[in-house]
Amino acid sequence: MLISHKYKFLTIDIPKTGTRSMRETLEPLKLFDFHGGPRVGDIRLWQHSTALEAKMEFARLGWDWDSYFKYVVVRNPYDRYLSFLNYLNWFSENLNSDKLTTELQRNQARQARSLFQHSNNIEEVMFKLIKRNQDHWRSQDCFFRDNAGNIIVDHIADFSNINEEFSFFCKKTGIGENLNLRHSNKSHKVFNKKQVFSGMNLKSLSEKECFVINLMGYTYKD
Repeated sequence: MLISHKYKFLTIDIPKTGTRSMRETLEPLKLFDFHGGPRVGDIRLWQHSTALEAKMEFARLGWDWDSYFKYVVVRNPYDRYLSFLNYLNWFSENLNSDKLTTELQRNQARQARSLFQHSNNIEEVMFKLIKRNQDHWRSQDCFFRDNAGNIIVDHIADFSNINEEFSFFCKKTGIGENLNLRHSNKSHKVFNKKQVFSGMNLKSLSEKECFVINLMGYTYKD
């Protein structure tokens, strides 16, 4: 989550939708006042807080929610979950390597290793990921809808057009028209969709992410 009081924008950061790329592009230019992470002052928001959580926090702090441009990126769920899987696999394989430099990364690697070790095959690992439904494993629409199901952001961007969407964001917020999005945190591709989306997994993910699939017209493609 990024918040800029000067440029009046708020980003809702759904995991595995290019959020780090956006943060690392804007951060050197000092174009935002807050990003999710360790608590900053009295702000009770985190990296992957939802729009509803942000709206409630804005109200608590006396900030004018309606005056901020609220932006979120969504991604084809089948691509997104494959990216999750490859991301966790990389951490698992590098548990004891010097590529992990923080305790947070090592903890994530230990959790990933446990996930892979306690499943019989890669389809089972994917099934376990799909069935998770807390925090950043919630369906994508949970990040930008309120409890009544209303969309409470101003623009829903499509990850497949991320460069064009970023240009739109820059123009809309007035931060400039000549910024290029830095692409960070790219997945290390090991598995493909054919290996993990057959039968139950495809059905389960389609049901979980049905709102975003219907909203954006996403389809499953190998």
